[in-house]
This record gives sequence, C-alpha cells and structure tokens, in this order.
Amino acid sequence: MLLATAPLALAPLVLLLRDLGPLPQTDLRSTVWRKGLRAVTLGGLRPLRPLDISTPGSMITVIPEGFQDDDNALAKAGVILIKFAPDELHVPTIYDGKTQLYGMNWTVDNIVAYSKICTHVGCPVALYEQTTHHILCPCHQSTFDAANGANVIFGPAARALPQLPLMVDGDGYLAAASDFTQPVGPSFWERG
Repeated sequence: MLLATAPLALAPLVLLLRDLGPLPQTDLRSTVWRKGLRAVTLGGLRPLRPLDISTPGSMITVIPEGFQDDDNALAKAGVILIKFAPDELHVPTIYDGKTQLYGMNWTVDNIVAYSKICTHVGCPVALYEQTTHHILCPCHQSTFDAANGANVIFGPAARALPQLPLMVDGDGYLAAASDFTQPVGPSFWERG
C-alpha cells in the first residue's frame, strides 16, 4: 500500500521542479559588455567622456549603449562609475596561485567601474559615501571598499563587486575594455 502511494507523494515535487524552467547553464557568467561598447547614462542615454566625471567623489550609474530596452541584459549589466582624486585609488593586487603578485589597473583618469549588483543576493548597490569610499547595499548592509577593488569590509556578501575594465574609445568616450573578468551578481548564480 505504501509503494502504491509513493508516486502520488512525488507528483507535486516533479511538477514543481518542472515549472522552475530550464537551468541557466552559462548565461549568468557573462554580460553584454564587450570591448568598445560605450557606457551611457541611465536616464538620458548620453555617452560620457572622462571629463564629464571630473569631481572626485562623483558616482553615476551607467548601462551599455543600445541595451536600454533589453531588461534581461540590464538585469546584470548595470554599472556604477566612481571618480577618485589622485592617489586615493589603490590598484588591486592579485595572487596568481604561485608566488607572483601583480596589479590590474582597469581605470581611466581615476574613474573606476563596478557592477551595480551586490554579490550577496543581487540587490542594487546604490549608496556611496565619498569620504570613506564605501559602497553600501541597502538590502543587507554589505559594505564594499571602492578604493580597494570593492572588497567586502562588512556584511554578508562573500566576494568583492566585479570590476568592469574601462578604456576610452576613438571618439573620446568611456567604453568597456572587455566584459567583467568575474561573474556578476550573487555567488549562487555561479552554480549555473
């Protein structure tokens, strides 16, 4: 009798799992950012030159040009640009797994670009305290040090905000030098 009722007990579980949809596979490991794709303002869709962000402590949200109507692309491609005064920004030092240490400088005129998606559960990081250089996620108070590679200094986030390498294109506008080198968003997205 128990064996006969087992399929009835498993049926809701099978239906639930089927309704979750397909697995994302590797879709969450990259964004639409690519070399030469311009950063435009979120509201006005205006491309930016480095001189447009001239005041140290300024923060602005940008999106990739041409994707303003693509909600799927924008869900993981939002970026914050922060301008630093000279000598305030520290180039992150990376350990390559052996003994060599090297720095990665992906900035333009002391402007750095970080993912706007918190690495805890994916809330938008939107608060910037310019005197301490802290980026705060309002959902669970994860705090990131913008001057030091957006490393976590407080809260439940497990890893730093990914940095978008920047360049200036042929017309003098800020653009991506490549996609993010690390997956954006919450750490659990990496399991896809």
